[in-house]
This record gives sequence, structure tokens and C-alpha cells, in this order.
Amino acid sequence: MPRLPEARATLVMDGTSYPLIDWNPKGFQIAPYAGQLRVKTSVSIRLIIPHKGTSQGFNLKGRIMRLDLKNKAVGGVFTDVDSVTDTKLRKLFAARMR
Repeated sequence: MPRLPEARATLVMDGTSYPLIDWNPKGFQIAPYAGQLRVKTSVSIRLIIPHKGTSQGFNLKGRIMRLDLKNKAVGGVFTDVDSVTDTKLRKLFAARMR
């Protein structure tokens, strides 16, 4: 699945906001990140996506899948996403891809 590049979206993890570099309904990438995360760590996150003058917020669980120390980036997947939230993420993703 393609990823949607972002310039204004945010991902909040452990009380800290990080710029969202790209995302899709399955996962995310943030940068810059400076912290102690490890691959396969489970995290609680809040995904905040601006769309049509408002912000859509999603409280999600995730798993860290990639740490890019050179670029200070972190990539992960969303886990345990309920069907209602999954549908909302997919609709928002499709609308933003247009």
C-alpha cells in the first residue's frame, strides 16, 4: 500500500509530538526522533491528521518496526485497530490521496 507524504500531521507518543513524515491505514513514519525506542516495542499513539480545515484524531496502538538512526526516523505499524477506526482511516487516506 502506498504511503501518503505529510507536512502538517502529527503523531504523539509518550507525551511528545513528532512530525509525521508519511502514513497509510497500516502504518506510519516519524522524524526526527531522539529516544530509546527499540524494534518490536509496542506503543500507544495519537495520530492527528489535518483535513479540510479540521483535525482528525485517532488513539491507536502501534509496534515499532524500523529505526533509521542516520535519518532519525522511526517506522511502525498500527496494531489492534477496530473495524470502525480502520474504516475511518481508510476513508481519510483515500480522501487525502485525491
